[in-house]
Amino acid sequence: MCETRNSSLLVKITVLVVICCCSLQAQAKYGGGTGEPNDPYLIFDANQMNAIGADSNDWDKHFLLCADIDLSAFTGTSFNIIGYYVDYRDKKPFTGVFDGNDHIISNFTYISTGTSSVGLFGHIDDPNAEIKNLGLIDPNVEAGAGFGVGSLVGYLGNGTITDCYVEGGSVTGDDCVGGLVGYNGSYGGAGTITNCYANCSVSGFDEIGGLVGYNLGKISNCYAEGDVSGNENVGGLVGENVAYEIDPWPMPYWRSIGEISNCYSTASVSGNENVGGLVGSNMGYCVWPWPEPEPWCLLGKISNCYSTGSVTGINSVGGLVGDNSGAITNCYSIASVEGDEFVGGLVGSNPEYCEFWGCFQGTISDSFWDIEASGQTNSDGGTGLPTAEMQMQVTFTDVGWDFNTPVWTIDEGNDYPQLWWELLPVLHTEPEVSLGISNTISWESIAGDVEYYAECAEDANFTNIIYSSGWIAETSCEFVGLELGKRYWYSVKARNSAGIETNWSNVESSLQGTLADAVEVMLDPESLKNGNMKNALLNKIDAALKMIEKGNYTGALSKLEHDILAKTNGCGKMGKPDKNDWIITCEAQSEIYPLVIETIEHVKGLMGE
Repeated sequence: MCETRNSSLLVKITVLVVICCCSLQAQAKYGGGTGEPNDPYLIFDANQMNAIGADSNDWDKHFLLCADIDLSAFTGTSFNIIGYYVDYRDKKPFTGVFDGNDHIISNFTYISTGTSSVGLFGHIDDPNAEIKNLGLIDPNVEAGAGFGVGSLVGYLGNGTITDCYVEGGSVTGDDCVGGLVGYNGSYGGAGTITNCYANCSVSGFDEIGGLVGYNLGKISNCYAEGDVSGNENVGGLVGENVAYEIDPWPMPYWRSIGEISNCYSTASVSGNENVGGLVGSNMGYCVWPWPEPEPWCLLGKISNCYSTGSVTGINSVGGLVGDNSGAITNCYSIASVEGDEFVGGLVGSNPEYCEFWGCFQGTISDSFWDIEASGQTNSDGGTGLPTAEMQMQVTFTDVGWDFNTPVWTIDEGNDYPQLWWELLPVLHTEPEVSLGISNTISWESIAGDVEYYAECAEDANFTNIIYSSGWIAETSCEFVGLELGKRYWYSVKARNSAGIETNWSNVESSLQGTLADAVEVMLDPESLKNGNMKNALLNKIDAALKMIEKGNYTGALSKLEHDILAKTNGCGKMGKPDKNDWIITCEAQSEIYPLVIETIEHVKGLMGE
């Protein structure tokens, strides 16, 4: 049995305090709380969400979303965006923490003719700033000629975004437009985006991406779907991935490198110049900063990524990247590609750039494209292969791809490589009723050297998590101390030896009860010989349960084995109901029979057998 209660009493008390706060709205600012890390402001409705943007004094505070909310009442520019950036002299970022608590915000709308830094959060810029555990449903963001436009964040300088997503809706603007974040990163700092995705329509002019428009930060374990369109630097995941340096001599160099790792895109992408299935333009930057003895290069990095959508454009059009002067490693594309000039199955163009001191060129290593799926036999870098070879693990392990830690996994002969984090543990189906005050859940193992983390909650949204397993090696966990008559929900996730985590599995639930509860809930009267037998069976079960309560285990065991089990076991013995069975379908017997056996074993345990 794995440990099921939170190991620290303090942790459990803290969780309960938060739960209670989310259940009872205090008569205080917002929905309660003080905005401190251990006592965040609580947000319950659209008006409280809108109030955050109205008071910049609170933009360094902590917030906890306690309910799903609908912002459709705020139209045009009436919603108060949280944080703003006009230019380096006129800005006020959000520097606090907003925990979505696995809730959603739907119908966020902001429509203007040219506002910059547009999103639910306009500007975030602090190493400790964080947005997490939040979903946006059907946002409608139209910023006209605006710069830095996203559904969640317009301009992310420093800070982190984790476990956030957008489903549906659209985002439009001019420059640096992304489905989730418009502009990510800053010179001398880095915004980090992890475990996020966007599935929406994104459009604009320059630096347009399904997830992020312009990236100077770090993006990992993310993906994008939907339709992405623009003019220049248009990508399924990121419009432009950049490495850059500012040299404010004699001050230290400010250097930033855009890094994209363990990501993919299935988006349909269209544009004119620098158009890619994953990234429109992956930039490198080489300088000779006097008084250093020789030039050096910063390269935008793309590693362990793939694209599967469709890409159409005119100039510098690639299945993975349109134009590359950065570094691409361990990537592949199966996207269909169409264009006029500099068109490639993996990369459209990878030109040599020359300065007075010499020339440099982007690097493409250990990367592939499917010549059949893409419709392209050429690429300015990478290796083109037929579909059959693209679905063989040896193709990739021969050049050092990691299928052991693992970073990658493959259903060989049937599919292309997938990122390991895309795998999900599959939780086995739970019975409608689990007997007693404990329940053992189990799940299918997944590839690699992994651990699992299971949770038990009192609600389907997992906002009230009462037990967790901690990280364990087993593929099952027994939760004890449950209450009769209560329903519980379960889910599990995994992580590998590199610390990479999967998403949560499917959710299963079960009501804790007695054998009588199981028969009452699970047994359809039509599966019995006649309609009166359900009550008769319940009466027999109640009689056995009362004997157990009184300590008459011998009598209870006899009734269970002779009066109850005999009415449910024909299918197990003969493959079909027998003449003694009251339950006359094998499907119904398969649900009730194991519970009768479990009750019998429980009684035998009480008898010391």
